[in-house]
Amino acid sequence: MPLRPATTYYVGGTYGWDTIIPMDTWAQGKIFYTGDILVFKYDYLTSNLMVVNRTGYETCIPNEDAKEYTSGDDRISLPYGLSYYVGTYDAADCSAGLRMAIRARPNQ
Repeated sequence: MPLRPATTYYVGGTYGWDTIIPMDTWAQGKIFYTGDILVFKYDYLTSNLMVVNRTGYETCIPNEDAKEYTSGDDRISLPYGLSYYVGTYDAADCSAGLRMAIRARPNQ
């Protein structure tokens, strides 16, 4: 059975990676698969993106091995399973909704 082609998602839609809408709300109802692409667009002077573990997601404090993105136009291919994303440039961003958890299904 051939793999389905990857889908590209612009996180936050026209608002981008921003506190205007809670990012978990944006992700609700979408089905993600391994290999899909998340595009994070934001003002790199006032925001960032961190890929964290579950504790980092729940506490809004990046874990030691967290990966930071700062370009303002970041593209991440989804791995299988759960992934957690938070914004930490401003300490209040994550608590204000700049975070989301994504579960990617196997690409079959």
